[in-house]
Amino acid sequence: MESVPVAASDAEPDWMQGFGTLSELRRETERVQARIDETLDVIEP
Repeated sequence: MESVPVAASDAEPDWMQGFGTLSELRRETERVQARIDETLDVIEP
């Protein structure tokens, strides 16, 4: 089996491979931030 070399511009650096999976946390982050905003926007008497 012969391997095809990948051009340097097409390959992602190792450190960037994990960033694609972080997009799944966007909705969770928005939900948590909304809850924090609701809690902190309340003015105590």
